[in-house]
Order: sequence, then C-alpha cells, then structure tokens
Amino acid sequence: MYPLVYLLLALVSGYALNRYFPVQTVVPEMIRYLGMVPVLAAIWIVGKSARRFQKHDTTVMPYEKSTMLVTDGFFEYSRNPMYVAMLLLLVGVAWLLGSATAFVPVPLMYLVLRYRFIAMEEGMLEEAFGEEYLDYKRRVRRWL
Repeated sequence: MYPLVYLLLALVSGYALNRYFPVQTVVPEMIRYLGMVPVLAAIWIVGKSARRFQKHDTTVMPYEKSTMLVTDGFFEYSRNPMYVAMLLLLVGVAWLLGSATAFVPVPLMYLVLRYRFIAMEEGMLEEAFGEEYLDYKRRVRRWL
C-alpha cells in the first residue's frame, strides 16, 4: 500500500475514534478552527514538494526508482517534507475534531512512515545515488 492509503485510513480512524470514543475533549470548541492552520500548511507543503519532483522529472512514488535526488525547496530542510505534511494534516484534523482519541492515529502514522516507507526509500536512494545521498543525509535531518 502507498502512504496515501495509510493517510486515508488514519484520517478515517481519527474521525471514527472521535465520533464513537471521544474519551476527553482536549481542544476547546472556541479554538478548534485553528486546526485549519496545519491542514492548509500540509496541503501547501505537499503541493510545492510534488512540483519539485515534477521540475526534476523524477518520481514521487515511493516504490519507483528515482532518477534525480531532489534537495531543493522544502527538501533543503527535511528529507521527508511530504511525510511531515501528512503528520501535520493528521494533527490539524485531530485538532479540528477536538478529542484526545482523534490524536491516536498520529503516532501510529509516524511509525508506519518511518519504518515502512522511509527505511525502504533511504536504502533505495543510497543504492541509486551513493555518496551524493549520504552527504545529503549528513546535511539534512530526516524530519525537521
């Protein structure tokens, strides 16, 4: 499965947990709309990052072989800005929903991204780009 499928499952899970098991409200009603800030930031980051891949004529798909190492744009600050954006989106939606249980999918999604996708992608990039990728890894953090 692709990261987007996991993201959709996490979003549905967060909604369902909030709806059917809203253990405790952690975000007061009057400031829930602030959850739109990370949601909009996530959409912007994904859009700009995807355009970087297009500009460099390489794939954005995790299982496909990259033809170019993208290190500009948000990739100057994070090796995985699109995954950071996915987590931001989940946090924003959980904030909008307001209950503690809506936040449960966030750390689970982190684990899926870190160990299912990032580990595999790092191996593929190291194999494809060798020292260039290792140098990039030394300069730029995995997340932020």
